[in-house]
Amino acid sequence: MLTPVPGLASTTAAGLARRLAEGQWVAVETGLGDVHATALDLLDRVAPDRAAALSAEVTIDMDTTDVEVYGRLKQVAFNHQGQRVGRPHVALWAECSVALAADLGDGRDDPRASSADLLGRALATLPTSATAGRVRVRADAGYFAGQLARACLFTGVEFAIGARRTAPLWRILDGVAADGWTDAVDMTDG
Repeated sequence: MLTPVPGLASTTAAGLARRLAEGQWVAVETGLGDVHATALDLLDRVAPDRAAALSAEVTIDMDTTDVEVYGRLKQVAFNHQGQRVGRPHVALWAECSVALAADLGDGRDDPRASSADLLGRALATLPTSATAGRVRVRADAGYFAGQLARACLFTGVEFAIGARRTAPLWRILDGVAADGWTDAVDMTDG
């Protein structure tokens, strides 16, 4: 049985999440989607302008972070810094600050491998009214992968994925002429 706990530490949440089987985790995400839809419907009754604004533009923020844990019996791995960590991969509805979908891996998990699947599950949990508007994905450089970009393109989602500043990337950028750049859409200089 799942019950909300105020102020639950991320390490505790990660430990509890590990107890769920894959099918149970999918049911949790489906349930969260139902909660989001109900909350948006209720908001529409009391503040229709706010509900419409939340549905007009949706940003899915994909991020991962290492959560250091202690105890040699934990089902985690050591990261590149030598810390024993769990590595949650989370897709958040940024405007509402709510989780849409998440994976919990160990300290060696590469978020790129499951990023397209995570995006698909996040989109599936959004209320129908929220998917009718403009949907964008914002992902940090840890998700820099062609499969995530293609998943966004194929689902009609706008996206911005950070890129690591590697030598090959700098060589490509150095090859772009000064007049070869165009202004980003909907962004001002500054």
